[in-house]
Amino acid sequence: NAAMPQKGKAPKRRKPDKQEAPIHELVHRACCEEVDILECSHLADVWDGLGTLHEVRVQLSTGEERQLVTKLIRMRDEKNAAQRRRSNSYHVEANFYDRGCAKKLVSLGALCPEPLR
Repeated sequence: NAAMPQKGKAPKRRKPDKQEAPIHELVHRACCEEVDILECSHLADVWDGLGTLHEVRVQLSTGEERQLVTKLIRMRDEKNAAQRRRSNSYHVEANFYDRGCAKKLVSLGALCPEPLR
């Protein structure tokens, strides 16, 4: 986890560590600009190790700070029924976002995460 910057001081730009590198790339692509990761905390493993959730606080090139939750998925060959079930669960969730269901819920006033991609 990255150290929090002191109040009143601009955070120092630092290179993401090996664990943060894929998260940094994901956030960079999603925000369509260079970002600095100020803090990155592992929240949970999901789907029996197929993915991880991280809480990330970033600073955009404008100086604005944002707090995000990222989910990184590493798909593997589905060798047994349990792995296929986890993979199917991921695909059901991905379809929910790909089909715009989250945006529809938000437009109706519901709290629902929206994908960055």
